[in-house]
Amino acid sequence: MTLYNQLFDERFYPATNTLFLKKQDQTIFIGFKVDAQTQIILDCKWKTTDTDETKKRLSLFSEEVIGHLFQTAREMTLEQFREFSL
Repeated sequence: MTLYNQLFDERFYPATNTLFLKKQDQTIFIGFKVDAQTQIILDCKWKTTDTDETKKRLSLFSEEVIGHLFQTAREMTLEQFREFSL
């Protein structure tokens, strides 16, 4: 499977909103570019130290959330990756 929107160094991605999730020694970074007026997600990138299965889920998620409100995407993130904590 091709992984979409994967970051190798999140420091160079100009995200306007971010989420950082952690489970023991595994982490997920999700960066969003969000329109300031509408709060609609324009772009989404991610990075993880977790398994290939999580990478596949993040790849699909990062495509799905574009065009959604940031608050909706945040709730979707917490639901899909509930085994992680903020």
